[in-house]
Amino acid sequence: MKPDLREIGLSVQGAWRLLRFDAAGMSGFNISVEGFWRSFFAAVLVAPAFVILMFIDIMDREAPVALFRVVVIESAAYVIGWGLYPVVALGLTAILARTKNFVAFIIAYNWSSVPQMAIYVPAVLVDATGFLPEGMKFSLAAYVAVTVYKWFVARTALQVGGGTAIGVTIMEILTGMFIWLSADRLIGMGQMQPL
Repeated sequence: MKPDLREIGLSVQGAWRLLRFDAAGMSGFNISVEGFWRSFFAAVLVAPAFVILMFIDIMDREAPVALFRVVVIESAAYVIGWGLYPVVALGLTAILARTKNFVAFIIAYNWSSVPQMAIYVPAVLVDATGFLPEGMKFSLAAYVAVTVYKWFVARTALQVGGGTAIGVTIMEILTGMFIWLSADRLIGMGQMQPL
């Protein structure tokens, strides 16, 4: 179920409006069951950014790793991440008595990945150049900005208070950490031993 170009454009525009803390950005999304499934197309749009981050991760590793192993494991983690968080969010919306907002939330969450990567990847690339003074990390500032953005998306799409949105955002971060730490452990098991 690939969305057409018009739906992609409106959805990405809606996500950018949310980035500017404009709650009316929700009007750009196709809030329907079809729109829910089509929103996962955002994974295709941000895949090139994911590939860039993956190769930066490979270059940053101290111990040598098998390239094929890293690509397979991190790609699997990427796919799992896109599938696991909606399941976690379904449970959260049930606990919060916001099941009626689940579809809208996941649609907004998925499409918001496009502006997130547009913020985060350039910051990581700047950090990777090594031109910045020791201890200065653009990626940390970008990560904070992206986290605030996720909070606003949760607050707006779920129609909850700020504190509740913080809890939802923390659960999303913890889910992502679980996936990526698990992937990192699997990659570490296959690190090449020094001769």
